[in-house]
Amino acid sequence: MNESIIETKNLYVYYNDIPIVRNVSLKLKRGKILGIVGESGCGKTTLLRALMALGTKGERYGGSVLFNGREIIGMDENSLRELRGRDMSMVPQNATAAMDPTGTISSLFYETLRSHGFKGSRGESDRRAAAIMESLMLENTQRLLKSYPFELSGGMCQRIAIAAAMVNSPSLILGDEPASALDTVNQAEVVKELKRLRDENGVSIILISHSVGVVAAAADEIAVMYGGRIVETASKDELISSPLHPYTKALIDAVPDMKGNISKGLDGEPPSFTKELLGCPFYDRCAERKDECRKFEFDLKKATDGHYVGCMLFSESGDI
Repeated sequence: MNESIIETKNLYVYYNDIPIVRNVSLKLKRGKILGIVGESGCGKTTLLRALMALGTKGERYGGSVLFNGREIIGMDENSLRELRGRDMSMVPQNATAAMDPTGTISSLFYETLRSHGFKGSRGESDRRAAAIMESLMLENTQRLLKSYPFELSGGMCQRIAIAAAMVNSPSLILGDEPASALDTVNQAEVVKELKRLRDENGVSIILISHSVGVVAAAADEIAVMYGGRIVETASKDELISSPLHPYTKALIDAVPDMKGNISKGLDGEPPSFTKELLGCPFYDRCAERKDECRKFEFDLKKATDGHYVGCMLFSESGDI
């Protein structure tokens, strides 16, 4: 069996013929968590949705997405519908907003099961839902099943969304910034539950976030995204301790210390996707840039085993 559960090769996502995701090649090993980090507007959510071919009107794809050896790009809608929610599922950024406010949590699980062929009773659905919630350390499951989303806290709804994503026993979960709308305590709980799914169920997870702290707490490997490209990727420990790309360094420097102080900020904003980005996408904000970076033929270069960086400074010297 292939050790990678999902793999992209030279993936492009175009919106009205403008490239939003550009030439992304990634692999996720089975039973691992890959964190994709970057500011809002870097293309993370567009990339995540492309892994399930959830493109909106005006989007088209180039390149390849292989899930368990099957090509996702170009797959017919019926086959995609079978995969989504059964073999791979997504945890939304704001679970409360994504849930039907007129239905109970019991209804959420029941409809999720029924959409993938479940023929059992509502009671059987509730028992399965309760078992999953209990495995994620959620208490008072019978009360939760009878509750409506608006009766629960945002953190509780987010944790229930993780349980609902697991109800059809998928092998891959995609987390679309599932902790970003939560306070620090609830963020930590979401991270614990994702790691528990990996450790106890062998589930593979791709987690996107603008928070280096959330990704570092959850992930085995981290990919840094900027301007629609992956600019650096490595194991979590190596990337945090030895970042190479100037953007990665800036993200880590912007993380508050234990007293809440931010040592360095990052001026400017991510590039607009309304124009063709030539050379290094980080050029306009990079304190280490050179004139040649405008023409840099972007590609990831191997720094060490498992550590790759896309930066002309590294390409020139082998070190930054």
